[in-house]
Amino acid sequence: MDQLTGKPRLTEAAESLFRQIHPKFFVPGTISSQAFRPGTEDEGMLSVSRGSLTTAKEAHALYTGKKGRPSDGVVDLAVQDFADQQLSVYEDPETAPVVDPAHALVDFSALTKTEVKTVATRLRDKAILKPLAFDPRKKLEE
Repeated sequence: MDQLTGKPRLTEAAESLFRQIHPKFFVPGTISSQAFRPGTEDEGMLSVSRGSLTTAKEAHALYTGKKGRPSDGVVDLAVQDFADQQLSVYEDPETAPVVDPAHALVDFSALTKTEVKTVATRLRDKAILKPLAFDPRKKLEE
């Protein structure tokens, strides 16, 4: 249990973490690094879904369905990818308004704005090395 957040820290380095990509963060041929930065309303925390508790497809369905948020795809990074950037990941299961037991948070709160941009770019660069973990556009093409 982390003393600052009061939440259990994820320690399984290989565990997949799924990040939803907002349509505005898809730029021609790639994904913007903004997809890997917490928004101003997020208090330095980036939301992800735990691969040990859900699949990329299920996470996308919950995010776009019950949560009603837009996502044009899901990327897969590991806990280790965030640890390599000196970022901790914490369990953060949600119970309301939508139940999401796989929800987790990546803590960017100790970083300056410049550091956040640098780290987000590194995470994006890592994420785009492999195909999307779930691409909802593929089902439309088939």
